[in-house]
Order: sequence, then structure tokens, then C-alpha cells
Amino acid sequence: MTSYRILAWREIPTQVEATDATGATVKRPMPRWFMQEISRVTMREGLAGTDDYLDEFEWSAGVEREGTADEVAIAVSAELCARFGRTAEGQRIARSEKPAAATEKTRQQLWDERHSAREPIESHDPDPTLAGIARALAPGRALDLAAGDGRNAIWLAAHGWAVTAVDFSGVALERATAAAEAANVTVGWVHADLLEWHPEPRSFDLVALMFLHLPPVERGAIYAHAAEAVAPGGRLLVVGHDRSNLTAGAGGPQDPDVLFTATEIARDLAGFEVERTETVARNLGDGRRALDAVLVARRPLETRATA
Repeated sequence: MTSYRILAWREIPTQVEATDATGATVKRPMPRWFMQEISRVTMREGLAGTDDYLDEFEWSAGVEREGTADEVAIAVSAELCARFGRTAEGQRIARSEKPAAATEKTRQQLWDERHSAREPIESHDPDPTLAGIARALAPGRALDLAAGDGRNAIWLAAHGWAVTAVDFSGVALERATAAAEAANVTVGWVHADLLEWHPEPRSFDLVALMFLHLPPVERGAIYAHAAEAVAPGGRLLVVGHDRSNLTAGAGGPQDPDVLFTATEIARDLAGFEVERTETVARNLGDGRRALDAVLVARRPLETRATA
């Protein structure tokens, strides 16, 4: 008999690992089309959307089947693919329609469900890139956009920043508020959709957009308002999964439409001094690494004309 388990990133299947009675182990990555499709479903409907496809699938480690490790890994991978209406090679096959109710929920409701199902979604620790950059700056006013359950906002507040943090998930902000109280720090929490809420222009010494992945049209509008919020002498920090993460990294969205490079973001910035555009490797703690796009840009100090 051969046992198998599903390796996942944030509850999204990425590999099938099978081990036979001799101890021989095979890891079979899920096809690229599968990762792109499941990423689209998650972006559109949250993890609740994937549940409609993966309901009752055997996820537990140690489930056993007949066959060699390679045969079992191939078979399990094919069954996961079939849940999304295709063969492992990407050819379409018939499948039953998803329940209509899953598509009726808003993106905000689905993120509320995601935050309710898991605490926290991210580590309690701040993003290491944000922490490293903020330590080199004099504390001032900071704006954390798409703040989630508040790990970065709370860290900034604990290090002397006056922080405003925005997210559209009420559940995430409830947890963030409780965490801030436990840490004895003050954060101005704003419950709002970034597609509708616009920050005060030129008012923040640090504006952070951390792992906000949206289609280009939505992303462009939000990033433009974020840049406009940076005060003279302040910094804009953008960190996200780099486009190269699809082929050379691990985890993150698998839809190339929502990924970017730091250079792409920099091209859309007018009136800024770009201080840093690079791809940074980040250890995921399980032997894999993710590739992050990092942009740091500074708005120059305003100069007054002299007579």
C-alpha cells in the first residue's frame, strides 16, 4: 500500500506526495493550469469557492491506496484536476455545475469567511521587508492599505508610527483591534473598500501596499491613490509576489494577470525618486522559497521658488 498527502499553500493544493511501503517518496506538482484556475476561483470567491470543488476530498496525511508511489501520485493529481473539469493535461471534461449560491457572495463576504476560518491568515510577525525599511526611517504617519488582521500596522505602531490601517473585511479588523489592544498600541482602523475609499493626498510619511493582488485595472486605481497619499519626503512601499514566482518560486497567486514586477509598478509612478526595485527571495519555512517584488519610492521634498 502507498500513503499520500496533499501539500498545500494557504489551503490551496500545490503538490501530491506519495510514499510506498519501502519508503520511496514521489512529489508531483499540480499542473500550471490547475494553479492558475484555482487562483482565479480564490481571487473571485475566496477559499469558500474552492470548497465547492474540493468538498469531501481526502486531504488527511496517511491515506492509503493500492499502487506504487508514482502511480498513486499521478492518480490523486488527476482526481484533483477532474474536480475543476479537466484532465491533468488540461483537456476539458464534463463536470456538474457549482452551486449558484457560491457565486452570489461578494468578495468582501468571502474574505470575512476566510478570516473567520483561520487565525491568523499570516504570521503574527510583521513582513520582514516592511520592518527592515521602516527601521531605517524616522517614525511619522503611516498608512497600511489592505491591512488584513493588522500584523504590520501593529508593529509600526509599536515602533512609534501614527498608523492608519484600512481593510474591507470586518472580521479581519475585529481581530486586528483585539491584537492592538493586547499589544497596548493605538491604530486608526478604517473599514472600507480600497476601490471606493481614497486617502488624504500627500499626508503620510510611509504608505504600504503589502501583497495586494488584483486585476490590472483595479490595481492601477488603488496604487495611484496610494502614491498620491505619500507626503513630500515620504516613501511608498509595494511588496507582492513577483511575476517570476510562477516559474521560479513557490506559493502565491498562480494567475499571471494579478502578478507584477517592481519595475512595472515603478513605470506608473510620476514625480517619485525610485530608490529600490528588486526581486527578493523569501523562505517559506518548508524548504521552499517565494520570490517577492519590492519597490521603494520617495516623493521629493517640495522646493519653493525664490524671488
